[in-house]
Amino acid sequence: MLTHSRAILNQWRREVIDKLGILADRELGYEYPIFIDGFRINFQTLQTAYKEPERYAADLLIVDEVHHTAAQEFRKALTVPAKWRMGLSATIEGEERVGILHDELGPTVYQFNIREAIEKKVVPRFDWKLHTTYLSIKEEEEFRKLSRDIASQFVKVKYDRDTIKAITKDANFTIENLHDFVRLVEQARYRGIRLPEYWVGLQIRVLRRRWIIHRSRPRIDHAIELARVCGQVQKVIVFAMDIESCDIIGRELRDTLPNVFVVHSQIKEDPSHLLERFRECKQGVLIGAHMLEEGIDIPDAEIGISVASSRTRLQLIQRMGRILRMMPGKKPVFHHYLALPREELSVPADDDLRLVDDLAWVQDTSLSMGIRVEMAEEEAELAKMRERAEMGLSASYLRKKVATLPGTGTLRLESILSRFDDEARSRLIQMLDNLSPDLKISDKEWSAMIRKAFAKVSETEPDHPINIPGSWYVLVIGNRNPVAIKELITSVG
Repeated sequence: MLTHSRAILNQWRREVIDKLGILADRELGYEYPIFIDGFRINFQTLQTAYKEPERYAADLLIVDEVHHTAAQEFRKALTVPAKWRMGLSATIEGEERVGILHDELGPTVYQFNIREAIEKKVVPRFDWKLHTTYLSIKEEEEFRKLSRDIASQFVKVKYDRDTIKAITKDANFTIENLHDFVRLVEQARYRGIRLPEYWVGLQIRVLRRRWIIHRSRPRIDHAIELARVCGQVQKVIVFAMDIESCDIIGRELRDTLPNVFVVHSQIKEDPSHLLERFRECKQGVLIGAHMLEEGIDIPDAEIGISVASSRTRLQLIQRMGRILRMMPGKKPVFHHYLALPREELSVPADDDLRLVDDLAWVQDTSLSMGIRVEMAEEEAELAKMRERAEMGLSASYLRKKVATLPGTGTLRLESILSRFDDEARSRLIQMLDNLSPDLKISDKEWSAMIRKAFAKVSETEPDHPINIPGSWYVLVIGNRNPVAIKELITSVG
């Protein structure tokens, strides 16, 4: 058994002993193999195995959180001599990762997604709440400087035809926005292509700018108060972006809560012992960064608070999974944060598009999972910023009939509407006709309309999962207006 985390290996060892009824000391660490009927089960980290893979030969090799082995430094761990190989992961994103794992392990043979797990009652239905906050004044000063530097350096990178061609093998490929740039940097890393110094400099500034957002103090303060209230009566897991944020949240909460546990790579105590103490509590707060995202099992944890907002399904599902264990009477709630720069500090070509794309991703993901997502109460200025971003995208799209977005890529309305069959279109148009022509359709109302349009609504299962990627963009491009949306639907064949 291989994986990247000692905590996960320790959990695997305990689970093997418990589930298979093996007589062994479950308190020992992963360094101690398990023996049963002449077989030996070994546990090892990727960080150790990749250095000398030949030392860890096995009949069956199981790699948990296998997406980590797509990284060049860990890929060699997959060469461990073994007759059979199996990789496990919540989700694997990106063509590069999928291609690497396909070459090393073979094709995907079984999938069981969160949508199916909810339908089969393996995990409970849960609520998803979205919060928006501003950056602090101190953060805004650094953010302003980084924004200016990024805008300046991006121009140079955008016209570096030689490097772009070396990465894409396409002489006509163009970089339209920072998302295109980040995607090319990732491709270069997987392919072992060395980038010019000014590309690396831009990458560092983009990451620093995103880190300011992830570590936004107003976001942390809001999450602390939420955890303080919930942690008095429930078990709460807080996902922070880094060690410093974990420690800040822990210090603030320990003033008023008795059961507060912080887990990260620099703590002195064994993380496994802290996790076990949290499992034994009836209420309290567990705080961690990446260590908590994968494989940690806390069956009665009911509240998840993601201070470091996620923009990948992998991170989101990993974090949600920590509170999605079936228990009688359990009603999980997952809180998800977005931190935004004020209008005067934003890079409109990136920040407005990123905000709209983040919101679209949240809506699409909630539909596909069969989960209700609600926008928590937000300041009037933040609501105006969101409205401005939506209107800007709508105006731009209606002029060009195409848009390039940070996560979605190329947005084309006809591609989205091609997923609407005639019956769905007819139902949706009928619902739009019954609305006031001056109405502004909310996200919640649009989500319900899409489900009804595709006949995925019943009294017993109102939130049936439905996979219509991009459907929220129809609402936005139509300016949330019933008449304009109907025109869009009928104008595209």
